[in-house]
Amino acid sequence: MEDFFWHLRTPDLFEGLPAEVKKAFFDKASLRILRKKEYVFKENEPVFSCFYLKKGIVRIFRVSKNGKEAVLFIHNDGALFGLAEIINNKTRKSNAQALSPCQIYSIAREDFEELLEHNPCLSRRIIDTLGSRVRYLGEKLESLMVDSVPVRLIKILLCLSVEAIYKSQKPVNVPFSLSQYDFATMTGSCQQTVSEILKKLTKDGFIRVEGRRIILLEPEKLFKLFYGSN
Repeated sequence: MEDFFWHLRTPDLFEGLPAEVKKAFFDKASLRILRKKEYVFKENEPVFSCFYLKKGIVRIFRVSKNGKEAVLFIHNDGALFGLAEIINNKTRKSNAQALSPCQIYSIAREDFEELLEHNPCLSRRIIDTLGSRVRYLGEKLESLMVDSVPVRLIKILLCLSVEAIYKSQKPVNVPFSLSQYDFATMTGSCQQTVSEILKKLTKDGFIRVEGRRIILLEPEKLFKLFYGSN
């Protein structure tokens, strides 16, 4: 179980890096303050920078031709995002939207490339970050193909709460105030299905729901329920 949660952890970009690397980044970055629901960027926009999320919650999602949203990632404090396109010098392939008030630092492509050139430890961290995200998307695709909706939802609740679970805090508050619609877009289901699953998990004593707030009462048992379903 510990190995599973270690794999899911997404520590702050600068965790364990020399202080001078962090200082060099912020010396070149510009602070943006975003309101809830404000966009950081949208699909098909030109790419000029990537972003470090100092504080807040940001969702990365795409919209299909029929208007259906697919949430790819939920980022919180310490995440660097908007990376893939800045490396490939392409237009944006997804949207980034604030789910809460956010403090975001943007850094221009040229400045970011210079930082990577002069700081190999940061380059390795970026490679690790991109590798973890590719693995996450692969596992998410596999889950959509083989898992039931309840298992998909349980996985998401565990992933969102992994930092608190890893620190052995119990019960654990899911640190994101997401709507049932958000969970539906992340599980490839509908709001009614998500509502029914949450009610059952509440009835069975695994979680407690307070408005949009979800508390994992028995995260280890919830993990075993998910693990036993694979």
